Parts: sequence; structure tokens; C-alpha cells
Amino acid sequence: MRMFWYLSLFSFACSNQIPDDVERPDRSLQDQGVGQGSDSDAADTGVTDDDQVPTVYEDADEDGWPSDVDCDDSDPRIHPAAPEYCDGIDSDCDGIVDPNNAIDAEEWFRDRDRDGFGDPADSVLSCDQPEGPFVSNGDDCDDSTDRAHPDAEEVCDGIDNDCDGIIDPPHSLNSKGWFRDNDMDGHGSSDWVEFACASPGELWVESDGDCDDSDATVFPGATEWCDGLDSDCDGLESTHIATFEAIDGSTSDVTADLMDGHFRATHMGSLRVCEGAWESVISIDVDADSLGIDERTFLIEGIGDVFIDAGGSDRVVTVESGPFRVELVSLVLMGGYASQGGAFYAETADLFLDGVLMMDNVATSEGGAVFLGSGDVTAFQSDWAHNEVNTFGAYGGAISLVEGDFVGDDVVFHNNAAKGIGFGGALFLHEGDLILNDAVLRNNEASLRGGAAMLSSGDVELVDSMIRDNSASTGGGIYMSGQLDMIGSTFESNTAAVDGGGVYMTGVSGESGVECVAAGHDDAGFLGNESDGEGGALWIGSTDSTIRIQSNLCDWGTGSTDNEAFDIGLPHHRVIADGEVTFVCNGAMCSSTVESYGLVSFDPVLF
Repeated sequence: MRMFWYLSLFSFACSNQIPDDVERPDRSLQDQGVGQGSDSDAADTGVTDDDQVPTVYEDADEDGWPSDVDCDDSDPRIHPAAPEYCDGIDSDCDGIVDPNNAIDAEEWFRDRDRDGFGDPADSVLSCDQPEGPFVSNGDDCDDSTDRAHPDAEEVCDGIDNDCDGIIDPPHSLNSKGWFRDNDMDGHGSSDWVEFACASPGELWVESDGDCDDSDATVFPGATEWCDGLDSDCDGLESTHIATFEAIDGSTSDVTADLMDGHFRATHMGSLRVCEGAWESVISIDVDADSLGIDERTFLIEGIGDVFIDAGGSDRVVTVESGPFRVELVSLVLMGGYASQGGAFYAETADLFLDGVLMMDNVATSEGGAVFLGSGDVTAFQSDWAHNEVNTFGAYGGAISLVEGDFVGDDVVFHNNAAKGIGFGGALFLHEGDLILNDAVLRNNEASLRGGAAMLSSGDVELVDSMIRDNSASTGGGIYMSGQLDMIGSTFESNTAAVDGGGVYMTGVSGESGVECVAAGHDDAGFLGNESDGEGGALWIGSTDSTIRIQSNLCDWGTGSTDNEAFDIGLPHHRVIADGEVTFVCNGAMCSSTVESYGLVSFDPVLF
């Protein structure tokens, strides 16, 4: 019965349910062994079961736990069932102060690389920082290196330094500028740059400065050719270099050849000469028989201000054989001397000129500047000045063309001369037409015929052109046979010692003759031309009555601009026309708008 009571009392004590009205056993009696052991033990002490009473323990802190199990009965926070906190107290009386499972224990993360940031996958709980490499945060994305943590600066090293999930971003400390290299010449355009640790792709390079990223031959440090391109991107086209590009695309530096005084081309292609004064001559000797027509063009082009001077001892350009067509572009050809064509000679070729000046060239017989045996000459924005032929039978102070047409647009011939017994102060065409637009032929002279030009057989067409201050014995301006068509063009102040101050025409027949159309130009026509013989403006040495002279408001001069020795001279009559007038004449008579004097009476029915 007593044993049951003790067990009940102990159960209540352990469950913290001991009623306040139940006396707690006296621990002192238990310490003396009272109430313990068997009946025989009680007999040994001399105390019977009826004499033993339970010990009652005090609960001073009233936390429900008696002092015999409460390790600190003065503090209600401390008892066997109390929760543990990190407060330096053994709250649950297990003998351990601030264990790792304390309610407010902190998570600590292992920091192997000791960069102040721990591994989120390796942590412990503890009220105090554990010994070893532990820190209070677990933000390290790579705890094997101290180069990676949230406060690290991004560098190009193949790892995510600042733990933002991006490896080697463009803003990394040592990232580089990469430049787009579209032509894959190893240099990119400075206008197209991306910053990155590694190349963004095969079209991105570290070198910039490419001034033309569409041409793989143009980049800083490239070989400079004379090709109109700034090949090395230094901002300048080189001077005093020369390049030959063959039709197969191969390119060679021929500077030394020209510097030595003679470049000889044996292949079809393009010779480009860069700015400077060159004392040299050029020969073209190519086998073009096996080439197609489109391949038979030889180009000589100047880049910048290019002067090629033969020095007065040789021809500047000689075509010995080969080309079907020769093109001269942006050049000054000067100082040439030869029997034919001081600046240019070809027996058979078409000649194209653009932006060419030929000056101070001399030939002893034909073509002070140009001689062409067979072929056409086409010229744009080109000038001929101070060229001459100077012997017996001298033809073409600037140009002598045996068979072919001359077509000029925005061209100028001035101060050229055919001396000795000379024909065609500027141009001589033996068989071919002369077609000029926006041209000026001025101050040219021939000792015999055609101060500006002479055509043995061919027509002349002048559009918006001026023939002025030229002189010859016959045909101060032009000596010709064929048709003369003038549209908005003027013959002014030309002089002839014999006949035809402005124009001398011979050998014309049929419906050929002269047609002058003012085309809205106030000064278009014949003004102030002079002849000591017949035809101050125009002399037609033909008795063919079918030739026609037509004027549509052309100005034939009056007063100080009048043409001397009649305006028009024909074998059978003379014509005086004043000012801007419209009329028609044939070989025998003229319409009533002009004064006609001759052997044949005027018959208005004919007009």
C-alpha cells in the first residue's frame, strides 16, 4: 500500500502535476534511506512502514518543477521542460548551456576560401560562431575561390565573380573592346564596337581603325597602292607612287619604272599614277589579238595633280601595238617631242580623254599633242594649250586625226599653232567629223589654212560653242568642206589674210552648206570677223547653186561687231546681213531680209 503511494507521488512529480495540497516527500528522509528497500531493511533500521512518510520538495520559482529536479529553482525559466535559448543558461537542466538546437540558435556557413561569404550548402546551427571558417551568411556561389563572392568585382576569368549568375559580363574590369570586321582583314571599324571578355564571334577583332570595312585590301598598315584609296587608313593618298593592275587582277608597284624615266606596258590593264611631277615616258606594247573587245582597253589615270613631262626629248605616250581603246584620265601631259604626236601617238585606236590637259608639246609634222592614224577621239573637260607643229606640211597644232571623228564636250583649245606651212592651228581632220559642245577654240593659228581647225572632208557641228580670235591665211576660224551646223554658237574676231575670216568652205555640193540657229543666245552667229579678201564672216568657194546658207535669228554683227569685207562671200554674189536676222541663201541669191549683190537678179519666187 505504501509502495503504491510512493509511485503515485513520483508520477505526479515527473508530470509536473503535483497538487498543492499534497505534501512533497522529505528529501532528508530519503537520503537516510527511510522508505527504501525491503521489509527486512525496515526492520534493520528499527522503523516500520507505518512510521515512513513521503518527502515534499519545494518549488520556489513556482515553475511546476520541484527543486529536486529543477536545476535552478530560483528562476521559473529553468526546468527540465524549458525551451533552450541562446542566453548563457542551461534552461532545460540537461547540463548543456546554449546547445546547437536552441530556439534562437543562428545558422553558420562554412567559409573555406575565407572571403567572408559562406557555402549555402554547408552550414551548422550554433548560438556562437563556431571555431574554424564559419560566417553568418551563405551567399557565396563558389566557396572554392576567394575571387567569387557577392562583393567581388567582375573580371574576365571564366567564373561568376559577383555571384549574379553571369560569367564574364561585358562590364568586367578587364573586358576589351571588340570591333566588327566585316571584310575580315583583321581590322574592324571604330564605329561598331562591343565590350566583352572574349570575341563575340568570328567577325569581331581587337584591332580597329579600318577606314573601309567593305574592302579587305584597306586597313591600317596595308600596302599603299595608287588606286584612289587610302589603303593604309592614314588619311592621305600617297604621292609619287605608281601602280599597274593587269586585267587578270594582279597588281604591281611600277614607281621605280616611272622614276627611271620609262614605263613599258606589255599587258593590258590600268596604270595609275599618284600625285606629283614625273619626268618619264610611257609605252604600250601588248598582244591583244587573243582578248575580247571588252578587254582591249588600256587606262592611264592620274590620282591627284599628276604631271608627266617627257622633257622635250621624247613622246609622252606611245601606243606601239595592242589596245583597241586607250583612256587618259586626270592627267597633264607635257614636254613631249616627236615627229608625230608630241604627247600621244597611236596608229590605230580609239582615244578617250577625261580631265586631261596637254600643253607645251611639239611635233615636227603632225599633231603637236595627238596623232591618231585611225580611230575616234572623245574628250570631256579637257584642254590643249601651247602645242605646235612647225615644219613644211605641218598638220594640227594640237591634234591630227587622219581617219575618224573628234567629239568634244566642255573642251578648250587655246594658243596652239601650225607653223611653217601649217594646216589646222588646233585641229586637223583629214577625213572625219568635228562635233563640239560647250567648247572654246581661242587664239589658235595656222600659217596657211584653218586657224582653229581644218577638215579636208567632214562636217562640223557646234553647240553652245565659241570660236574666237583665231587666225590663218585662209579660214581664220575653220577651213572645211561639208556641212556646218551651229546651234547657239559664235564665231567672233577671227581673221584671215585672204578669204573667210570666220569660216572658209570649199568643195561643198548638193544640199550641204551652213545652218545657224541662235537658239535663244543673243550673241550666237558671226561677230567682228575679218578678212582681207572675201567673206569677213563666211566664204563659200563653190559654184554649186544648190548649197544653202540658213540663218534663224543669228547675229551677223552691226557697227563695231560687223564682219569686214561683206558678211558672206560666194562665187556669184556677196551678202550683207545686219544684226539678228533670219534668211536663206543659195549659190545664186538670198531672201529679201538681207542685201545681196551679184550677177544674178533676186527672184523671190525661189524663196
